[in-house]
Amino acid sequence: MIGVKVARTISVLSIFPTTRAFSILKHQSPRRRLRRSSSCHHYSTSTVISSSKSPQVDMTSSAIIPTGESYSTLTLLEHMHLLSPNLHHDGTVDLFVNTLGFGLDPKSANNLNNESGVVFVNCGSCQLHLNDYVEYCQRMEKLQNDNGAQKNPDNSLPLYEIGLRYNDLSSLKQKLSEPSGNSCSYKIDERGGREMVRITDTYGRMFVARESTSTVEEDCNSNNPAISSICQQKVIRNNEKDNAQYGTTIAEKYGTEPPACQGMDYIEFFVPVSQNDNGKTVTKIAKFYDFFFDAPTSVANDGTSHIAIIGFGKIDENGRAEQSLLFRERLCEDDDDGNNPPTTTTSSTMMAGAGIVNDEDVGTGHHIAIYVGANDSDFEAAATNCMDGGILWVNKLFEDRVLDVDSAMQEKQFRFKDIVDIENGNVLYALEHEIRSVSHELFPGNK
Repeated sequence: MIGVKVARTISVLSIFPTTRAFSILKHQSPRRRLRRSSSCHHYSTSTVISSSKSPQVDMTSSAIIPTGESYSTLTLLEHMHLLSPNLHHDGTVDLFVNTLGFGLDPKSANNLNNESGVVFVNCGSCQLHLNDYVEYCQRMEKLQNDNGAQKNPDNSLPLYEIGLRYNDLSSLKQKLSEPSGNSCSYKIDERGGREMVRITDTYGRMFVARESTSTVEEDCNSNNPAISSICQQKVIRNNEKDNAQYGTTIAEKYGTEPPACQGMDYIEFFVPVSQNDNGKTVTKIAKFYDFFFDAPTSVANDGTSHIAIIGFGKIDENGRAEQSLLFRERLCEDDDDGNNPPTTTTSSTMMAGAGIVNDEDVGTGHHIAIYVGANDSDFEAAATNCMDGGILWVNKLFEDRVLDVDSAMQEKQFRFKDIVDIENGNVLYALEHEIRSVSHELFPGNK
């Protein structure tokens, strides 16, 4: 990839609504800093890097979180929430657990028995939250229809893809080739000399499976351990203990040891842009994460399109981030000559045309969950930055109601949904984020 490093010094913002925010911007460091690498360089792969040094360890939470030059301030891209209206009856759980090799979270046993409610499927340090909440699903379907967001019947243009990590793809390919009744399609492909398997589920969601170059055990025993090697989600096992606790039916059908899927390497979102955008939008998205979260970022072009790369977890000596959040531009037809700067109105129109809903009450229907920093101080810095930037937001279908730092510290989390241009506040892309502290009770390093 040919890339451009995102500038570390970002110009004074104009989107902050309060006097307090403007007073912060008058200082040399206009936002609260999170613990992070001291430098960021762009390499010729989809990576971000700082020099590799022995990590420090933060002991202020029950989890041991390594910090220092080799780690991002964005600790873990932990889960993605996906609406799945008929998940208990359409083979979705079987697909993820018995074919794709996820593990079933113990918290999901009762819902499976009752054939209703959210199901968590786990892989390494990560999860997918599959939600059949009727009001939520119906609300999003109505919004899609009302807002003119086009559905994609042939699944040729997914809104995102999720990168899955395996030690070996042979078992996955064998299970996919068997007539199992799972509602999915797949294609074996290759990119950059690496084999991949592209899987599309019944809802048109794209998953891309690749083999890992290292194991959890190797990472855990290294001087700079990967975050995923010290944070593992619990799964139901097919053994005597779990048979007694969760029932023979659940344990025998969904119990696994260990899950074949090792984690999520990346989540890639496709951002609708005008024909003459030429990387401007994704560059602004990278600046957003740099400013609000002090995150290591980069922008690259792989010969087909520009991509914003946001690094998570461990950054190795070759510049490869343990996990990445990717934003790839997708060209749309312009309503004008394409030379005008994007505005909130034009971005909303393009998002609606691409099938993306951005509702002020319930968001986008899907969301990602991110753990930041190594302690509550890092989390407080991130919450303060987002509050001062006016981007905190409440999803009315969830119980947490966080619009200030005190509430964020009490809940150990906050939400926002608009990724904005830090120069003028225009919405660049809509994606609900659930930002959590590593002291949150559900952080997998605490288990």
